[in-house]
Amino acid sequence: YQRRVHGKQWYQRRVHGKQWYQRRVHGKQWYQRRVHGKQWYQRRVIDTSKNSFSTKFKYSDKSYNAQLDADYNYDKSDLNAVASFVLGYDGISVGAQASARRTESDFGDIDYNVGVEWDQGSSNYSLKTSNRIGSVTLAATKKYSSDSTVAVQLNHDIDNGQTAAAVGGSFGLDDASSVQGFLESNGNIFALYKYRLSSRVAASVGAQTNLNELEGFSNVGYKLEFQ
Repeated sequence: YQRRVHGKQWYQRRVHGKQWYQRRVHGKQWYQRRVHGKQWYQRRVIDTSKNSFSTKFKYSDKSYNAQLDADYNYDKSDLNAVASFVLGYDGISVGAQASARRTESDFGDIDYNVGVEWDQGSSNYSLKTSNRIGSVTLAATKKYSSDSTVAVQLNHDIDNGQTAAAVGGSFGLDDASSVQGFLESNGNIFALYKYRLSSRVAASVGAQTNLNELEGFSNVGYKLEFQ
């Protein structure tokens, strides 16, 4: 059947237990379809005021999920394109992204990267690249409780061979207070203490120092948050 509300228009159709939707609002368009527990989603947007075009496609069922995104800005002063995809199965996600920007005469400033993520309940592991796969970041997090998490990260620059690491975490002391901190391989250490004064107000104090110098804490800061 068909319905119009305030100039907006959408359709719904069921055929042999299958279902799909189509909607157009101010030149934007998306589709959604479910067939036997599987779900499709597609969206296209053309914004003439910003000289841009974008499209998104999603597919999922009980085991798999996939997503494809593409954006293209055809403004002559800022001509660029970005495309990415992610494929997931049983807690493991694999993805890639590529981008390009127009220079004076042709497309340049090209970048492309990949990533893998493994989510296993309270643990998460990931590998991501940057700068045309010239830098690799490995990370792992472990959640021990609703307010306690530990994380480690390793960065390696393939081009110059430099490696950096960091370890950190957040821990709940009681219902009102918590501490956070991290230590980097270059000796930098950061600590933060946070105390909830009420359901809408929290106070925190943070400080930073370097273990190689041990000249006391520097960059001490205070913050009062209202929610």
